[in-house]
Amino acid sequence: MLIGRIAKQEGSLWSAEVSAIGAFTQGTSRTDAASMLAEVIELMIGRSGFKVTVTEVGEDNGAIVVLVDATEPIFVADRCSVSNDRRRARTSGAPRRQTSEPVRGTAIA
Repeated sequence: MLIGRIAKQEGSLWSAEVSAIGAFTQGTSRTDAASMLAEVIELMIGRSGFKVTVTEVGEDNGAIVVLVDATEPIFVADRCSVSNDRRRARTSGAPRRQTSEPVRGTAIA
């Protein structure tokens, strides 16, 4: 499970993010932003049958805190690892890894 945030922006938009995996999106309502967040994470993983649920659990400094859960959490954990590797590479000056395929994990039997 991951923690994310949904926040009201100027105008009629709501932003939604799970920074641990680099997932950012927006919607026209809180509910729409949560739905878009689930969809963007599902698209990032790119695995057939993979589903994400986003549940509001509280508030923090005016933002809605959300819990993000998935049908196969190992693929989300895999994505966290890749995002952290990219973040470290950017801050260390190392070249970024180029990939045209979605990140895929290996299920443990």
